[in-house]
Amino acid sequence: MPIPNTSTLEGLRVLVVDDDLDSCVWMTCLLELYGIEVHSTFTVHQALAAFIELHPDVVLSGRCIFAG
Repeated sequence: MPIPNTSTLEGLRVLVVDDDLDSCVWMTCLLELYGIEVHSTFTVHQALAAFIELHPDVVLSGRCIFAG
């Protein structure tokens, strides 16, 4: 499958949040193929700190880890 034109995705900042390391690595690799700037975190505390620091355009969470 060819990779579509990525010009509209380049520069997009995505925060990936998941407590599963393999899922974070897989998602990071996939998104980077499209020129997306990806930051991965594994805990709620890391995610909140990264969100405040990075101001991502999109947050992807593998699970509902924010539920209390």
